[in-house]
Amino acid sequence: TMTPEFLNVLRGQIEAPDRDLRQRAINTLAALKDEVVQERLLEDLSSDKPEEERIVPTVSALAMLGQDEKTLSTPLLRKIATTPPNEESRAEAVRQMSSDPEASEDLLSLMKDENVPLTTREMIPGMVSEADPVAFLNAAAEILGTSGAENELAPWLVKAAATIETPEAAAAFASTKRVVEELRANAP
Repeated sequence: TMTPEFLNVLRGQIEAPDRDLRQRAINTLAALKDEVVQERLLEDLSSDKPEEERIVPTVSALAMLGQDEKTLSTPLLRKIATTPPNEESRAEAVRQMSSDPEASEDLLSLMKDENVPLTTREMIPGMVSEADPVAFLNAAAEILGTSGAENELAPWLVKAAATIETPEAAAAFASTKRVVEELRANAP
């Protein structure tokens, strides 16, 4: 374990002018789930500061705080996922949302937004299919019914839909299954 003196030395580097030293100290403290650094990172993420003025980049802060699943709030993650400073931060915010039912609506909107990179969108079907299977299946049927198998997200949609086994999702699953079968029947 770290001595209180050593923790205080690390905490003293949270605002260090040397970016590398600052990031290493913050990373070490975050790995220890230090409440002081968690509060400072959350304060920084919640501010309207430009990315270059943050104590660490948003993507790094999210990854560091994500080591303690109790730290990141859904509203903060939603804000970053929908209005990110960059695509790396959006992807990390989505990754940190994981299977949160409260985030399903925002995640589905991002999943449908073709301006969001595929590398971010492909994470969403598995997450939302667990958190809100009915909403996911309805969205998958809509996407596949509109753009078919040509949709770049189609493999992830079908894979996630195939894993849903909840009784309340049966009707939505049947609808999605019909769309997939129609796509298969019309395939060359």
